[in-house]
Amino acid sequence: MKKTEFLDKLCQGLRFQTDPDEIRKVVAFYDQAIEDRIEDGMGEEEAVAAMGDIYDIVREVRGTWNQAEECPSGGAGASDEAEPGRVSLTYDPAVTGKIDVYDTSGDVTVEPSSDGLIHVEYQVDRAWRYEVTGDSALTVRRVRNGEVREPERLNLNLFGHRLVLTKPDLGGLLSDQLELRLLLPSAAPVALSVNTASGDVDVEAVRLASLTLRLTNGDANLEALSVDGKLSAATTNGDVEMTHVKAAEIAVTTVSGDVSAELIRANAVTVRTTSGDVEMEEADTVERVNVATVSGDMDLQLNIPCPAMDLESVSGDVCLELAGSEALYTVNVRTTSGDVDVEEGAFTGPHQVKIKTISGDIDVSFEG
Repeated sequence: MKKTEFLDKLCQGLRFQTDPDEIRKVVAFYDQAIEDRIEDGMGEEEAVAAMGDIYDIVREVRGTWNQAEECPSGGAGASDEAEPGRVSLTYDPAVTGKIDVYDTSGDVTVEPSSDGLIHVEYQVDRAWRYEVTGDSALTVRRVRNGEVREPERLNLNLFGHRLVLTKPDLGGLLSDQLELRLLLPSAAPVALSVNTASGDVDVEAVRLASLTLRLTNGDANLEALSVDGKLSAATTNGDVEMTHVKAAEIAVTTVSGDVSAELIRANAVTVRTTSGDVEMEEADTVERVNVATVSGDMDLQLNIPCPAMDLESVSGDVCLELAGSEALYTVNVRTTSGDVDVEEGAFTGPHQVKIKTISGDIDVSFEG
C-alpha cells in the first residue's frame, strides 16, 4: 500500500471524530512516521506496512479518544487532575532508543543528563499539556488539557435587541507556548526527531544516533553536538545555527531562514535555501559540499580540501575560500551577468569545484 492510500483510509476511518484537529494530528503523526522510515532506507510500501494494520490503528486511536473523554485530565506522566505545573519522567536508555517530538508549540531544549538516564520534562497548564507514550520509541506531543473552561458569554441588551458575546479566554491563548526539556545520555545515543509549529529548538552538548528537525517559525541552535548518523534540519522562517557540530551527514533546508555553520565536520554537507544566506566558517568536509540558493548569498571557508563542491545561486553572491593551493583544484565557473574574481592558477587538480550563478558575483580564493 502506498502512503497516500494509507493516509486516505486513515482519514476515512476517523472521519466521525468531532474535532478535525485531532484527526489532523493523527494523520500528521503517521505521515511523519512513514517518512522517517523511508529516510532510514525502507521502501514506501515497506514503511507503510511497518505501521501495522490500519483497522487496528483506527480502533486504538478511537479507544484513546474515548478514554480521554471519560478521564479528560489523564495522560502519561501527568497527575490524575493534570494540575498546572511541571512534570518529569525518567526512561532507561537501554530500552528507549528513539524519541519523536511532534505538534509542539513552545521552545524545545535538549541537554545532557547527569545520571545516564533519559528525562522528559514538560509543562502542564490549564489549557494544554504534553503527552508521552511508548516504550522503546517515545512519542511526545502536545494535547488539550481537560481543565479548559467553557468560554464566558455576556448577555447584552442594545436598543431592544438581545446580543450574546463570547468573552475571549486570553489566558488560554497566552498559555499555548509550553516548554519541553529533554535530558539525554551520551553513552547511549538515541535517535531524536522534533516537529514543531512555533518555538525554538536548542540542542547542546549531547551525542545522538540521528537528529531530524522540522520547524516552521522557530530557530534551530545546535552547539557542541555529535551525531553518529544523519543530521537533518528544515525550517520555513527560522534560522539554523551550528557550532562545533560533527555528523556523518548534514542536510539543511530553509525558505527564508539563514544558515550559519562554524567548526563543523561531516562527510557530506547539503544546504538549500530560497532567500536565506549561507555562511560556513572553518568547515571540515571529507567528501562533498552542495549548496544552492535563489537570492541568498554564500560565504564559505573550508579547513581541508574537499574533493567535490557544487555551488549554485540565481542572484546571490558566492564567496569561497579553499584550503591549500590552487594546484589542488579544478574550478569551473559559470555566470550570466555577475562579476568573477578567481585567483589565477593551473586549475587541473583532483578536487572539483563547480560554481554557477545568473546575476550573482563569484569570488574564489585559496589559503595555503
